[in-house]
Amino acid sequence: MINYLFVFMLLTSSTLVAAAEDYDTIPQDFFRDIAEQRYSEAIDGLVAKEGIAPTTDATQLKNTFIASVTPLGAYRFNELVEKKALGSRYVVLYYIVGMDKKPITVRINLYKPNEVWVVKSFNFDTDVDKLAQNVSPR
Repeated sequence: MINYLFVFMLLTSSTLVAAAEDYDTIPQDFFRDIAEQRYSEAIDGLVAKEGIAPTTDATQLKNTFIASVTPLGAYRFNELVEKKALGSRYVVLYYIVGMDKKPITVRINLYKPNEVWVVKSFNFDTDVDKLAQNVSPR
């Protein structure tokens, strides 16, 4: 009986671990670059995960992001505020990102057409109240 209980616990715990999605480390890589104040590389990493060549829009996004985030000081934390899954292959991740002077919000839309997650869109805002209006109350 103890052996069956052990096997059940082992199977259950491995299933739970497998269910925790890391989205091919896209968010982790982005926030690591932000923490290291490598803002250009952070945006480049998202664009590269889109599987397309950088465009004028990507360059403009990068320049706007750098200009907006640099004056806010050093990175302090990121916290997933909400995750909206549309099935098992599309997800919208909402984060609050703590900087020295004030937080910013980040939204990353990810899609998994095959075995690899890709970035479908990325938005950020220095107005945290906009995020508060878009997420579900807890």
